[in-house]
Order: sequence, then C-alpha cells, then structure tokens
Amino acid sequence: MLYHYCSNSTFISIIQTKAVWLSDFTLSNDRLEGRWLRSLLDERCQQEGFHPLQMERILSHFDFGATRLGAAGFCMSEDGDLLSQWRAYAGDGGGVSIGFSKQHFEALAHARYAAQSGEALSLHKIAYSREDQAGLVQ
Repeated sequence: MLYHYCSNSTFISIIQTKAVWLSDFTLSNDRLEGRWLRSLLDERCQQEGFHPLQMERILSHFDFGATRLGAAGFCMSEDGDLLSQWRAYAGDGGGVSIGFSKQHFEALAHARYAAQSGEALSLHKIAYSREDQAGLVQ
C-alpha cells in the first residue's frame, strides 16, 4: 500500500471524481521542490571544478529542459500513519490518509509507458539522504 495524505476536501474530490491529479513540482507547498535537483547539479559541477562558463551552460540547458518539459507528481508515502505527513499534508492532523494499491500504480505506469503516448508516467521512491541524491546526480 501507498498512502496519500490530504485535506478532507481533497479526499471528497478524489472519491467523487474517482481521479487523482498530479501537481507541477514548481507549485508544491515545499518551496524547494522542483529546484532541489538544480542546486545538486550546481554543487556537483563545482565539485568537479567546472569553469564558470561551463557551469552556466550546463545549468542553462537544465533550466531550459525543466521549463520546456516540466514535471508533475502525486506524492505518496509507504507509511500510512506518519506524524510529519499528518502535519504537513493533512491539515495538521484534521485530514485523511488514503491507501492506494502500489501494484495498481505500477501497472498503470507500465501501461502508459507501453502505449508510448509521449507522456512518461512512472513510480519513484524519493531519495531523502544527501548521499543518495548525490549518487543520482552523478
């Protein structure tokens, strides 16, 4: 199971429409969401000793891709009763935690990819440790 923490009104909307909506990462309530990867890339370029003009070019390409392609997500947790999630996403404990089938989302992502619709849909576990994030940028 994967859990989505949300307000009561969002829960009612999901139940009524039988749909979940992905949100653009730049519009997340986490102000660093969507910008964190860029800062890691910048840091990696500095560690590698790239010339400032090289760094500017790499980050410019990254910005262009991020702007043109965009990214959206629907965040879920493997834990259905986590205090930090209740506080941050479920109205400070006044909302709900909805359980979804992980297998259903994996099958949906696979079906969308197989259809080659030009839209990428995938299920990814978020890397929270700095070490894991640096490895992904590498």
